[in-house]
Amino acid sequence: MTLISPHSADKLGFPEVVQQLARLTRTEDGRQMAMEVVPFISVFELLEDYKLSIEALKLQRAQEYFPIDFSPSVSRILGEASIAGNWLAPDDLLKLLRWLEMARMVWAWFKTRKDQVPALWEIVSPLRAPDPLISAISFILDEKGNIKDRASADLSKIRSQINDTSMRLRKELNRILRHAIAQGWTTEKEITFRNERLVIPLNADFKGRIQGFVHDASQSGQTLYVEPQEALEMNNILRKLASDEKKEIVKILLEVTAQVREQGELLSAVRGVITHLDFLGAKANLAMMLNAFYPAIRKDEKDLLILNGRHPQLLLRAGNDRKKVVPNTVELTSARRI
Repeated sequence: MTLISPHSADKLGFPEVVQQLARLTRTEDGRQMAMEVVPFISVFELLEDYKLSIEALKLQRAQEYFPIDFSPSVSRILGEASIAGNWLAPDDLLKLLRWLEMARMVWAWFKTRKDQVPALWEIVSPLRAPDPLISAISFILDEKGNIKDRASADLSKIRSQINDTSMRLRKELNRILRHAIAQGWTTEKEITFRNERLVIPLNADFKGRIQGFVHDASQSGQTLYVEPQEALEMNNILRKLASDEKKEIVKILLEVTAQVREQGELLSAVRGVITHLDFLGAKANLAMMLNAFYPAIRKDEKDLLILNGRHPQLLLRAGNDRKKVVPNTVELTSARRI
């Protein structure tokens, strides 16, 4: 049986309360959950939520706040990881890592309070963030989301070769540049990049003085960017090594993303619990703001008594001047209905 009409919530000012509730959430998912909330029409669902809400308010009143401090949603990231053959970008893996670390902290936080809030611990306890996945992501990413050299033995070897070849190339090009400066062929002091290759800036009047390939010219045409013949082979090696590096990084990302995919069901469940906790925390916060409390509910009781109740919509609009909101007492029984 539906207990309220579809328009009753609007008439009672429920949407305005919901908007304030959404503002008190800390995560994108929690905010979405708050915006979609509707009044309960099942007393059984109400009583189940009631236990969790009472415990959330108990912690809030003790100034113990859920350690939920990562706002972005990981829904898209988990969705992309679920597709076979996809790999997550380092930025997304870093976001996922921060979220997993928060989830692990939330689990540990509730574990130390499980006797205080048994109903909340019951939903949190089975959903510990997977430590092996946290370790796997941490192993390949630094704190800024860059792929570490040690992410794989092959990547470490490739990057070492890139560094060695780059140093030899720069040494050779700087030798040629110093000679060009001494001969008056250029006034530039540093080598530069064109088409992802190291080149030497050369005055156009001295074209051909340095044997090699001209990659570009300045807008005025006065400067040519020449790749000396002595540098061609090393530049080619660097291009090949750069390509090998990209392939190895993709391989690493594929392997870690596969681990995310394997844990997809658990991670989705963890996301659901974190979202629910954020929502419960926001409800408790709103209750504190309004000086509200949860009513006594009995599933077989049909009478309703609101004693000196103030409408939350009016309290929100009153701001600091809440004394103007006049309390009302409402009593509904089987003999006295609206």
